[in-house]
Amino acid sequence: MRTPFLKHLILAALLANGGAAAVFAEQAKPPQPSNEVRVVSTPPKDGWDKAAVIFAGGGLAMTLALVVIGTTGVIVANRTLTKVGEQTKAAQDTATQALRQTTHAINSDRPWMSVQPDLKNAILGNLIVTATNRGKSPAKVTMYMAELVIVPIGETESGPQYSGDGRFDEPQWRLPDDKFLVQEFDGGLHMRSKLAEADDDFLLIQGFVRYEDTISDAVHETRFCWQVHREGKTGFAVRMFSAKGYNVMT
Repeated sequence: MRTPFLKHLILAALLANGGAAAVFAEQAKPPQPSNEVRVVSTPPKDGWDKAAVIFAGGGLAMTLALVVIGTTGVIVANRTLTKVGEQTKAAQDTATQALRQTTHAINSDRPWMSVQPDLKNAILGNLIVTATNRGKSPAKVTMYMAELVIVPIGETESGPQYSGDGRFDEPQWRLPDDKFLVQEFDGGLHMRSKLAEADDDFLLIQGFVRYEDTISDAVHETRFCWQVHREGKTGFAVRMFSAKGYNVMT
C-alpha cells in the first residue's frame, strides 16, 4: 500500500519542480519586440486656454476693423475737405470776378479829376494849375489846394507833407470836361528867386483835389506834384515828380 502512494508523491514533486523550472525559464527569456502599436491620447485642452485663443483672435479682428474704419474715415475726410476747399475757391473766384466787374463798371462811369500845370505864360507871367473832370459823371469837389514848397533831399520817402488844409469852400459840382482853377503862382523873377533859394533841394508844386462821385458816394483824391527846375540861363520848367506817393489817383 505504501509503494504506490510513494510513487505518486514523488511524481507530484517532480511535476511541481518541472513546472517551476518552466516558469523560471520563461521569465529568464529576453523580451521580444512587440508588433503592437500603442496610441497615447493627449488630455483635452483646458477651457480657459480655448477662451484665451478666441479672445486674442477677436481682439485682432477688432483692431483690424478699427484700422480699416479709421483709414476710410481719413480718406473720406480728406476728400470732403478737398471738395470744400475747391468749392470755397470757386466761390471766392466768382466773388472776385463779380467785384472786378462791378469795380470796372463803376470806374468806367465815375468822375476822374485830372490836374495839369499851365506853363503858357509862366516865363513872363504866372504859373496856373487847373483841374478837369475827365470822367463820365459829375464830381462833387469838396477840397483842393496847391502850394510851392522847398523839400530837402532825403525827406521825400514818407510822401507829401502839406503845409495847409486846402480850400474848404462850398462843394462844387463839376460835370464831365469841366475845368476850374486850383492855384496861380507868380512866374518869372519870383520863380527864379525860389529856385535860387532851393539851391540843391527840391522846389515842388504839390497839392490835391478831393471829391465824391454820384455812383457810390465814395471819396476820391487826386494828388499831384511837379518839380520846378532851371532851363537855360533865365528860364525854368516843370516835370512830374517821380517820388512814391506824390502823384496818385484814387
